[in-house]
Amino acid sequence: MSAAYRKWLQKKLAKLQAIDCYSAGVTPEGLAEQLGVDPSKIVKLNFNENLFVDRAKQTALMKQLADEIDLRMYPEDEEAKLRDKLTSYIGVSAECLAISNAGDELIDRIIRLFIQKGDVAISFAPSFAIPRLCMKRQEGEYITVPLKGDFQLDVPAMLAKFSEKTRLLYLCSPNNPTSNQMKPRDIETLIKAFPGIVILDEAYGEFAEYSFVPRIQEFPNVVILRTFSKAFGLAMLRLGYAVANPELAK
Repeated sequence: MSAAYRKWLQKKLAKLQAIDCYSAGVTPEGLAEQLGVDPSKIVKLNFNENLFVDRAKQTALMKQLADEIDLRMYPEDEEAKLRDKLTSYIGVSAECLAISNAGDELIDRIIRLFIQKGDVAISFAPSFAIPRLCMKRQEGEYITVPLKGDFQLDVPAMLAKFSEKTRLLYLCSPNNPTSNQMKPRDIETLIKAFPGIVILDEAYGEFAEYSFVPRIQEFPNVVILRTFSKAFGLAMLRLGYAVANPELAK
C-alpha cells in the first residue's frame, strides 16, 4: 500500500465516519436484558410493524413462493409482473412506477441522483430521519421547519425557506412520527411553489383519507413513495415503489 493511497484512504474514512448513520436502536431482547425482565414483557412499537397481519397466512405464502422460484437464478420477469399488478391496484400506468428495495432505498436513490454538494433540502420537524442522513452524505444542507401546534404544516414558514439552492422538498404524509396526514391544499401549495424535486412519502398511504397518486400527472416534479412494509406487513422483504411521471420514474 503506497503512502499516497494510505493518505487518501484515511482522509476518506475520516470524512465518512463523520456522517451520522441510521440506528435501529435496541432490540426487544436487548432491552429486556438491560431491564432484567422477560422478553415477552416487551412490546415493540418503534418501527410501526404491522402485527395484525396473519403470520400463518404469510408463512404459507412464502412456502408456496419457495416452491415456485429457483433461488439460484437472477430475477427477470418478477418486476414486470409486480408493475402489472400495481397498475390495477393504484390506478396508474406501469411507466409511472419504479420498483425498489423499500422506501429507504428510493429516498437514497433520489437524493444521489438529484442532489450535489451545496444543494439544500427543505422539510418539517419532527419527521422521518432517513432524508436528513442521505443529504448529509451528499454534502447537502437539510433545513427543517417546525410543525404547528396541531402538527400541520407551517406553509408560510416553509415557503420562506425556498431559494435558488433548494433542490429537494421532503413531505411525509401521513407523517412519521406524528401519525397525522397533512392538509391536501397545503401540500399542493408547496408542490406548485417548489423549484425542485418533491418527495411525497406515503408509506402509510393505505391508512390515510386521501392520496396524491391519482393526481400524479398534475405534478411533474413529484415522486410519491409507497411500501409493502406497513399495510401489507411485509417489512422483512424490503419492497417498495415510487409513483411519478414517466420521465422521472424512468
